[in-house]
Amino acid sequence: MFREKVRLLNPEWFRDPSSQLESTLRTPYILKFGISLFLRRLGFKWFASGLVIWIISNNIFISIILGFLTSLIFELFTLKKYYENKALPKHLKNFEQIKVLFEESKISSNSELIKIIDNSVRVSTWGLVNITYVGVSAWGWEIFFKILYPFVTSSKIHYSNLLIGFKNKATDSDQMLWDVAQKKDKENQKIKLEEYLSEFGSKVDDLEISKPTLREQPNLVKKLLELYSETESPAKLIKEQQNKRDMDIQSVSKNLKIPKRLFYLLLKKVQENVALREDRRYYQFIADYYIRVMLIDLGKRLSLKENEIFTKSWDNIKSKT
Repeated sequence: MFREKVRLLNPEWFRDPSSQLESTLRTPYILKFGISLFLRRLGFKWFASGLVIWIISNNIFISIILGFLTSLIFELFTLKKYYENKALPKHLKNFEQIKVLFEESKISSNSELIKIIDNSVRVSTWGLVNITYVGVSAWGWEIFFKILYPFVTSSKIHYSNLLIGFKNKATDSDQMLWDVAQKKDKENQKIKLEEYLSEFGSKVDDLEISKPTLREQPNLVKKLLELYSETESPAKLIKEQQNKRDMDIQSVSKNLKIPKRLFYLLLKKVQENVALREDRRYYQFIADYYIRVMLIDLGKRLSLKENEIFTKSWDNIKSKT
């Protein structure tokens, strides 16, 4: 039910119905950490600012609306710092812990493996939820800039042209895979491919633990290598986008309706958050491969077929150990 409702808000991650295991293993943690994060980051600020506005205006409706907008604006200015200084470092530390647990799981008993999987899902979901929330800043600034743009300049250049050409984890992944595809020596290419998959192999298309990661799809990886072997370097394309962006910024700056200094301050703030859109997606799912391998291993121990474990509830699986 949760997934079906959220799919309307975010069809990018919720394309298909939730598997039984996803609904009973990770979704409860998503709800738990999501509610906690809302209360901690937005709820208290909303209540406090709304209360102040209500005392001043004596209008409950205005206090609710303005209180929310005030707390949201505060988040736009502080979320990137929260992401860089707390959410991401803690998530990466948790990820290192999961890799250690992954190695321990190979020699663990079934009951110990259950605990390792549950702990891995719990700590990785904390990062997933907290880094997803940074989208408020990543998308919020762009939406804000899009709305303001007609009032800022009379230029006909589209606002999005000023936000292209920035490196992020997606462009890093493309470049590394392109480099692998250019290797002529097959043995060397195999080594570099393993390095690529180790770094970027947890890429997924859906928030669904039953879906295989890129690292588990050798045929898809082979097709990607064939495709990348015939394309231009992503670094070259990024450079072309950067040049276009710089030229368009110069053009737009000649048709401003506000002081140039103010425009550049606004643009810099928006551009600082552009990379977060793709970086978030990379970091959110870095643990999925390890969790899936442990789940499949547990399924084998319980005499379940590889994909059959994802059709069971987590409580049902635990009861079999």
